[in-house]
Amino acid sequence: MRRSLTLAALLVPGLALALSKPIQIVEPGGTGASWAPTQAIGAPDCSGAGDQAQAWATLRSEEGEQWLELDYARAVPVGVVRIYENFNPGAVVKVEAMVDGDATTLWSGVAPRGEAPHVFEVPAAGKVTASRIRITLDTSKIAGWNEIDAVELVGQDGSRQWATDARASSTYATATGAVGPLDGLVGKRVKLRVGGETLRGTLKAQVGGFLTVDTGVGEVLVNLARLDWIGLE
Repeated sequence: MRRSLTLAALLVPGLALALSKPIQIVEPGGTGASWAPTQAIGAPDCSGAGDQAQAWATLRSEEGEQWLELDYARAVPVGVVRIYENFNPGAVVKVEAMVDGDATTLWSGVAPRGEAPHVFEVPAAGKVTASRIRITLDTSKIAGWNEIDAVELVGQDGSRQWATDARASSTYATATGAVGPLDGLVGKRVKLRVGGETLRGTLKAQVGGFLTVDTGVGEVLVNLARLDWIGLE
């Protein structure tokens, strides 16, 4: 069981891989550091319920709203999103389809609590074609870490896909000594979008669920949960 805390990590959004094949088959099991967002890649691989390093978890057990964003091999008309929760389910408050940086809400509300392991099945409201899904949790809603093992994207055409890449606004991975993907951007000029507005400046630090950016006229504290994207300027 993990209990010591250090820096949080966030992932830089990447491009989904477009394939001409009907569907890419992904074997069970995520990759990367323990509790990293990339642990949600592929089919479920946690052994039943409980705190497991093969799932994604936020840095802290009660960290307010945080998100997990997943990429899939092929954009499809979204039919159903299946969220595999292995520990303290029920914290999901919103599911969105991300297209060119814009979010379309597929569902929002109060998720069923259930007993872990639990599959939260979200039928999509409306019609949207996407290869990226963002899941927002209110980690203060359900006590303890709210862990996600995998997320399946089911198309209206009946296709089924597991995620091929993932990122998050917070992860416990750095608490185990792993290096977050943003560490390489510290000290460099970056361009980022927050709440629809674009900022430019030098990334000074990443602590907890926040970034400190020096814009040249002052330092700005950016909540990672509200970050749309970030990259080198």
